[in-house]
Amino acid sequence: MTKKLSSSDHTAAYAEDFYIGNLLFVGVFYLALWILYFLRYERSSAIKGLDFSYPLIGRLLDEPEAV
Repeated sequence: MTKKLSSSDHTAAYAEDFYIGNLLFVGVFYLALWILYFLRYERSSAIKGLDFSYPLIGRLLDEPEAV
């Protein structure tokens, strides 16, 4: 009982192409999320710097000998 393999059956090739395409899509999406995260982090770090500097300036003006 031997089966004749069909030369038009490309299931494995389709599966491999789908797998590679899926990896590329997920990789690009993952990279885009990291880029957005770092862009947001840089923007928020400037705001955080101001938030930390204002109390220091107020403290310096209130009690110059404390710093």
